[in-house]
Amino acid sequence: MLNARLYRTCWLVAGVALIVALLTLETPEPAPEAALPSTIDGPTTLELAGQLAAVAPERPPGSAAGLAAARWVEQQLNQVPAGQSRAQVQEFTARSQGELLGLQNVYLAVPGAESGRPPPAVLVVAPRDTPAGVRGGASATAVMLRLAQQSATARHQRPHIFVSTDGSTIGNAGIRWFLARFSEFPLAAAIVLDAPGDAAGDRVHVWSAGRTDRQALRLARVAANSVERAGGRPEATPGFPAQLLRLAVPQTAGDQGPAISRGLPAVALSGRPEAPFGGGPEPSSERLELVANAANDLLGALDVAGEVPAADAGLSFAGKRLRPTIARLVLLLVALPLLVAAVDAAARLRRARVPLGPGVAAVARRAAPLLAALAAAHLLA
Repeated sequence: MLNARLYRTCWLVAGVALIVALLTLETPEPAPEAALPSTIDGPTTLELAGQLAAVAPERPPGSAAGLAAARWVEQQLNQVPAGQSRAQVQEFTARSQGELLGLQNVYLAVPGAESGRPPPAVLVVAPRDTPAGVRGGASATAVMLRLAQQSATARHQRPHIFVSTDGSTIGNAGIRWFLARFSEFPLAAAIVLDAPGDAAGDRVHVWSAGRTDRQALRLARVAANSVERAGGRPEATPGFPAQLLRLAVPQTAGDQGPAISRGLPAVALSGRPEAPFGGGPEPSSERLELVANAANDLLGALDVAGEVPAADAGLSFAGKRLRPTIARLVLLLVALPLLVAAVDAAARLRRARVPLGPGVAAVARRAAPLLAALAAAHLLA
């Protein structure tokens, strides 16, 4: 029999503690803004996307078309006036469905204006490959190239590194290889462009999930402000229940996930909700102008930021930030009344010499499907 008095007392204690915990909600600091407005034009960006699509409409990892696209990107990056820097190629292999594939990352480092020891760099990532049989995705590379051209002709303090990754559709192989091997500069943050122009309208999705219990919500807020300044509508922070589920079962298809897992704050700008790429509408010059200026504004904001907000296990609630430790305490307090009631009921049944085995077995049978589903979701993630 349930001890109603004890149950109500636990809820009263939990309620008071929850109120105290909610009083610790932190008001976000004002997001940094770029020093100058971005003025990247859409037609030139659309022309670059069309050129890549003409070279290789489909770019499966390890295919001849994928390597032809890598050579084209290398040629484009070598035309960027980046001082003494030249485009670099990383060759590596990744296994997919039992087959070993030869892949290539292509990147260019544009130095900053800071004399002496430069501050940590900002990484701009554009996944280049597509799943087999899927066309599109060229808008990410086109926007990345336009950002590189703009970076080479504008003054900025941080070094900017522009990388075209391969193997994003097979476990984000390219970005994982790049982060494991790159050592020319320390990195401050990463901006991922995941087919941001392959959509209609002005909505831009901002992905901030990692592959662990961390997420870049504070950096996503900076990205959302950049999207708004470029005239778009950001889809950034998920609801509170979705954030809890994301922390319980980390899952993301974006290249920002491996970056966050390595401790690098990262967000992805995309034309779709967080999911693997499956094709989309042809990009328009208006759409590409929107996302290119949003990405360039975000790059400028990170350039002037004294410190880039790190990814953590915090939660966003009512427009404020709930710190990771407090978030865990809140979850424990919500479960406390049920735990205390269960322990009390078990103790009373034991004193009454009532066998606990049949009841525990019945509860376990009913909980088994849910636990199995959570375990499968975690393994799949």
